[in-house]
Amino acid sequence: MRDNDIATLVEGTADPAFVVDRDGLVVAWNDPAHRFFGIPAERAIGRLCGSIIQGADECGAVCSEHCTVL
Repeated sequence: MRDNDIATLVEGTADPAFVVDRDGLVVAWNDPAHRFFGIPAERAIGRLCGSIIQGADECGAVCSEHCTVL
């Protein structure tokens, strides 16, 4: 799937959605994500995903340079 196709899918959903590249940088961010996270696309795009999501589980922080999702 091409980057433009993925960005179109993200923009076309009513759910918060975003896309990260292989380096973990946000490359697409939709309006529902803006409302959910409180961060507009202009501030989200180009940032590391983990710096925005700040994911954690019962063991602590999971967002790091060792991201298991990426």
